[in-house]
Amino acid sequence: MDAANRRKFVRFRPPECEISITKETTGLAKLLGRSDDTNIASGLYDISEGGVRVSLKERLAVGLKVRVRLKVLKFNDDVNQEGTVSWLTMHAYRTDLFIAGITFTKVDAATQRVIGAMRGYFLSPQYKLKTETRIRTSPNTPLPPTTTKTPPPK
Repeated sequence: MDAANRRKFVRFRPPECEISITKETTGLAKLLGRSDDTNIASGLYDISEGGVRVSLKERLAVGLKVRVRLKVLKFNDDVNQEGTVSWLTMHAYRTDLFIAGITFTKVDAATQRVIGAMRGYFLSPQYKLKTETRIRTSPNTPLPPTTTKTPPPK
């Protein structure tokens, strides 16, 4: 079985979104009621009903509990989930970033519906056509080169 077939959910990348990842407060800080709400997320690669793949500004331990907050500007619903760091690796080109897989824990049915609706919209043929049309007609985007063939000389 290959990696694509092992996944329970299809991954997708929503455009124009804001992501925040904070570490769970533990130990003495938790007992004193203090929390560290510092956002350590640098960007989102993709999301599914099972978790997210993100870039982080800081190295985290595998197994660490985190809070993932995702706001997609197209939708009014936000994703606010607990998660656990499943894996972490250094970024291939940036020494100040890390790439991590975070598995959601305790995902409720409402959150799964929200993520499923987002996936259905962003992977739909209508959305793809809409974004391709917008890219082609944007004044700031150069037009792709034409691919007309010239007949061979006679």
